[in-house]
Amino acid sequence: GLLERVLVSGNLKLTKRGSAVAEYENLQVKKQARWDKRWRLVMFDIPESQRPARIALSRKLVAMGMRHAQDSVFISPYQCEKEVLQAARFLRVEPLMHLATLSHLNTARRFEKEFRL
Repeated sequence: GLLERVLVSGNLKLTKRGSAVAEYENLQVKKQARWDKRWRLVMFDIPESQRPARIALSRKLVAMGMRHAQDSVFISPYQCEKEVLQAARFLRVEPLMHLATLSHLNTARRFEKEFRL
């Protein structure tokens, strides 16, 4: 379970798994005051047998402010490496994901508009 009762006080507390779920749910990417002119690209190839994890990762990336660039490719101008890796570890798909930082992107103008940079 996600909660356990403390025997002495009778209060509830998060289990180790409950803490991990809470941490995952609260993952957010902070917008930097000044953009460093780099793009963060997340790419993954998660098999159909792990479809729930693939869908969860896609939804989490969008919830963290990333934009969908192509199938299984997401982009952000913000430093998000730590949060993306945490989400992938939580979903147990880190080995199936690639995270890159780019200084040049041929479609940058499109994403600069989307992110209002």
